[in-house]
Order: sequence, then C-alpha cells, then structure tokens
Amino acid sequence: MLFKFTFLALICGHIAAFSRDSRHTQSSARYPSTALKMSAQGFTLDPSVTSFVFIEYQNEFCKEGGKLHDAVKECMAENKLLENSSKVLKAARDSGCTVIHCPISFEPGHHEISNTPYGILQGVKEGAAFTSCEWGSDFCPEMRPAPGDLIVK
Repeated sequence: MLFKFTFLALICGHIAAFSRDSRHTQSSARYPSTALKMSAQGFTLDPSVTSFVFIEYQNEFCKEGGKLHDAVKECMAENKLLENSSKVLKAARDSGCTVIHCPISFEPGHHEISNTPYGILQGVKEGAAFTSCEWGSDFCPEMRPAPGDLIVK
C-alpha cells in the first residue's frame, strides 16, 4: 500500500517539515510529499495528509514558575514562541489538518529515567520536573489540546 504524509513539528517555535512516501526510506528532501507545495506566496498543505506535531508545550517550559522555564524563557521571548505557536495551532485546526500533541511526563520518583542520567534528563530527574498529574506537566493554556486533537502518551 502506498501512502504519503507530511508532519510539521513545532520545536522551540521553529517549524520542521517531515514528508514521507511509504515506498521510499530516503530523506524527505529527495522524495518530497505532494502534501506540501511551495510557491512564491508561501506554501499550501493538503489537510487530508498533513499533521502538525506540537512537542512539549507544557508549563515546566512555557510558564513562569515552571522548573525549566528560566532555561528557555529568553529563546521563547526572542522567537515569540507561544504567540506564533498558538497561531499555527489555530491555523492547523481551522484548515482541517491533524493536530498531535507530544507532552512528556514521569511518574513520581522518575523511575522511568536511569539512575545515572545525564544532560537534560539529569535536571528533570533531580528537579522532579514533568511529574504526572502536576501543574508542570500540564499543557500551557495557549496550547491546550481541543476535542479532535491527538495526544501521544
């Protein structure tokens, strides 16, 4: 069976496009999807085969008081992250594209993370960030899922 799809992921306010044709395993640059059409006026999308993926738009990062907010607030402000991301989210929904939210969360104690974590996971575990069912792991209000959106668990 042949299928094509385009995922547009918002990562730190920047859009990354991933196109895939099921017949090919090479990069999307070599086999661009017909779902994403570029023109001088911008680009158009085929909503029947296009998804927007919103990654970790949670209070720990996005809101004052979040355990990792201070680490990203300068970049968020510089890129108008929440303002721009919420506009893209609205446009994706209005156009009928699939919207997918990818939060992260951990059970109390963060046992899902190694006992010897490194990098950002060390800070997440030590600071008990993104603990399930707590304010920090909740979606920030501007990017909260709506009926019909998909949530990766």
